[in-house]
Amino acid sequence: MWAYSEEYIDESDGTTTAPFIPAHTALVGTTNPSGLAYYGSILQLDAAGFEEAFQLKFVPRMLYDLKNEAAEYRIQSRPCLVPIDCSSFTVINCTPPPVPPKRKNGPAIPAEESQPKSRR
Repeated sequence: MWAYSEEYIDESDGTTTAPFIPAHTALVGTTNPSGLAYYGSILQLDAAGFEEAFQLKFVPRMLYDLKNEAAEYRIQSRPCLVPIDCSSFTVINCTPPPVPPKRKNGPAIPAEESQPKSRR
């Protein structure tokens, strides 16, 4: 399972942002995908404050907190999946259907007419 929460800027106005994958949406595919995976660069700061670019599938990083005698191991990856057979996956809207409001006093009973009907 992958979680993706990035946004893009709409080119029509240059300010509006929208998520690549909308909320409550799932991409479902096959267990034997036909496609390619490309990986983007990972930028990391070195001890001197300079950026270093890594072009690997997975980029490891050790972070140290000497004051608290703690170490953290982090792995970063920037995959971009490119399907060859686009019909091998689908998009599903996972928004639950609206729940009708519950009546507090039971079912509604039609009221009788307040004015009697005139007899002819």
